[in-house]
Amino acid sequence: DAIQFEATEIEATVIDVSEIEFTEPDEPEAVTTAPVTSATTEEVTHVDAAEVTSHPIEVIQVTRQETDPVEEQESLLTEILDPDGIDTLILMSGPGSLSVEGSDSMNDIVIRADVVCRGAGLARQQQLASEVRIAIDRTAPGRIRIRIIDPQLEDGEECQVDVTVAIPTRSDSGLAFQIQDSSGDIFVDGFDGKLSITSLRGAIEVTHCSGSVGISSGRGPCTVTGFEGAVKVRDGSGDCVLGQVTGNVEVWGRGGNLEIRYISGDLTVIDGREGITVQSVEGNLTMYGTPLSNSTIEGVSGSVMSKTGAP
Repeated sequence: DAIQFEATEIEATVIDVSEIEFTEPDEPEAVTTAPVTSATTEEVTHVDAAEVTSHPIEVIQVTRQETDPVEEQESLLTEILDPDGIDTLILMSGPGSLSVEGSDSMNDIVIRADVVCRGAGLARQQQLASEVRIAIDRTAPGRIRIRIIDPQLEDGEECQVDVTVAIPTRSDSGLAFQIQDSSGDIFVDGFDGKLSITSLRGAIEVTHCSGSVGISSGRGPCTVTGFEGAVKVRDGSGDCVLGQVTGNVEVWGRGGNLEIRYISGDLTVIDGREGITVQSVEGNLTMYGTPLSNSTIEGVSGSVMSKTGAP
């Protein structure tokens, strides 16, 4: 009897299990608590967005945004000088372009520096830009020196300073302007006075100026056109083009092509080892150490002499 009693209990429990399965089909509704899991996934994505700097891929994107040139990071510095009492103006600049413009409608000398700095983060960019300065001091009576002070850069950082100088033209042509540039292109237009340019690297272009000009270029092309006065060029390497000059011209060219046209004065070429192209010279042409086999000479009104060595 005990065995039969246990069997009947087993059958009863089996029936109860089946009933549980049929009577509570909504038990999977407990899985509908999955919105909690979906909520947690939403929270995870939200946390990823909030903690983007902790995600390695997002960090790369952030650094790109910070190092890309952003217009808001540009700054402009301006200094104004009264030209009265200034006989010599010295400008010392570093990397970046330099543009000098003479104007008969201005009364003051205006120096502008357009600064663009790139670094790791907005705060660092602003710090670099704030460290750029235009320093002006008087080294002697009538002698003013302008220096562009660059910031101390770390690896991967960059700071470019493009300088523009506006100078009023003077009828007496008494101003001496000395440019000392380490690297960067130099453009001078409309200056009236004694101009001196020394550059280690970069292109030099002088147009529509008068007075006198002396150029010493280490590396880079050189162009002087539309100049009234004496021109002296010492070009280390790079092509040199001179044209429409009213005055005597002296060129020291160690490397690169020399093209000289429409000179109303005497022309002296020293060490034109690559040969020269000369067209229309109203005065005399004297060449030192310049191979005639690589040269083209046309329209010289005066004498033509070719000598070996240097003067």
